[in-house]
Amino acid sequence: MKFWPVLFICLSVAGCSTKKWDTRISYDNSNRVTLQESADTGDAEAQFLLGNSYCCGDGGFYDTAQAVEWWCKAAAQGHAAAKDKLAEKQASCPAPVTP
Repeated sequence: MKFWPVLFICLSVAGCSTKKWDTRISYDNSNRVTLQESADTGDAEAQFLLGNSYCCGDGGFYDTAQAVEWWCKAAAQGHAAAKDKLAEKQASCPAPVTP
């Protein structure tokens, strides 16, 4: 009979001592926010760097689709490194929409 109270106490203590961290919130994404602001205005270098940030998870979560999207925007403006990155990743940009 003494087993159940002891088990309950052990499980309760173990549950309280376990850290439940969401490591995703520990990123310092200030650089990504700054890049986002510049990229939204059409800055090709910022678009390329933002793509790298999403690709590598630097300053936030990994998001390959977002990385390709930003590299495509930079490449469309003639950014050579963005074109190289797309070729390296074997990614293709969506066809431009024509009216």
